[in-house]
Amino acid sequence: RGGVPKQTCQLKIGEETGDIFSRRTRGTVSKPDAHTTVLTVDPVEVKVGDATVVVQSVFTLDASDTIVVERRILRAPESVEEIEICEAHIGSWGTLEYPSDQTGVVLSLTDSAGESESLEYAYASRTLTRGGVVSARVELPQIDTKLTFSSPSAPVVGLVEEGVLFEPYYTLKLSRRIRVGESLITCLKIQPR
Repeated sequence: RGGVPKQTCQLKIGEETGDIFSRRTRGTVSKPDAHTTVLTVDPVEVKVGDATVVVQSVFTLDASDTIVVERRILRAPESVEEIEICEAHIGSWGTLEYPSDQTGVVLSLTDSAGESESLEYAYASRTLTRGGVVSARVELPQIDTKLTFSSPSAPVVGLVEEGVLFEPYYTLKLSRRIRVGESLITCLKIQPR
């Protein structure tokens, strides 16, 4: 369990931001085949400063332990040319309602050339940011697991951040600039380390 992980989408226009996490909506579940479940969420309106942006989310779960999230911008004011869209996964490991010790957890970013940059958890709120990223990763040696957060929409800007003592959650983010009608697709894969 380890606290409250969340998957969310943030939108940014200029210096203004809006978050889809707190928006309530409904969705439809379908099973296109025996191994795939798709949740298509009804579009939501997100306030980003003075602008209202309409976003549709589609979550696909398959037998490969991968969760695919597509966030598509359906509508925005005509004056808005591009929107920065950022998919974020925030989590920790643990067996109680509170996160366990994160010492030993490793956060990393890998670019399209295969070069990686990483940091080992030190509860110091350190951040790594890099453009041209194909994946952000967290390795959880305590439970012999790694989560890889990638995007077929690459290249994207990646960010990993460690938490602090009283909020020890790690953050993995992938973002890019898109226009109305375009989407950001991310894949969260859970596998043994």
